[in-house]
Amino acid sequence: MAYSEAQKRATMRWDKENYDRVYLTVPKGMKKQIDVVSKVQGYESVRAYIIDAINEKREGKKMTISEKTKIAIDNSGKTYNAEELALHTGEVVEYEGEKYILIRQASPDNVLGEDVGCYSAPAVKIGDEVDEEGYCKRYTVAWKILEDYGPEGQGEDCACDWDDPYEVFEVQAGQYNILTGEFF
Repeated sequence: MAYSEAQKRATMRWDKENYDRVYLTVPKGMKKQIDVVSKVQGYESVRAYIIDAINEKREGKKMTISEKTKIAIDNSGKTYNAEELALHTGEVVEYEGEKYILIRQASPDNVLGEDVGCYSAPAVKIGDEVDEEGYCKRYTVAWKILEDYGPEGQGEDCACDWDDPYEVFEVQAGQYNILTGEFF
């Protein structure tokens, strides 16, 4: 069924009575940045992002990481939310009531000391603030290797109790960029 002229006029009249219009002009190139940031933050539209950003500014809130936040895990330009990241890195892990999104898969490491076998993975914490350029704090999640683990007969999925990280610590002076996937 076609959209009639009468329906079009009725819709325009309703919009005029119920909405205010704001026309926004931004410097060249900024529209693309707004598009990217709104997608990274998990918004369905730029309009929803702008309205939320204005409300947060009025309330004094800053951008934070949530399970909806889109995060780059490499320099490909692709971004993933927590659910999508699970396909690449394994999952979101919980430690002492806080949730962390792994940004790389765990690998053998000695972050707990030379005499302690462990696996570790870089992560970001849900709820942490993200600055205007996409940077946030970076953490290391560590799991102790189980004493009865034998790599010859078992896969790495048996190496640690993956549901129970041994320790999580903030990397001093370490940051992660959720837009580019770069970390230091």
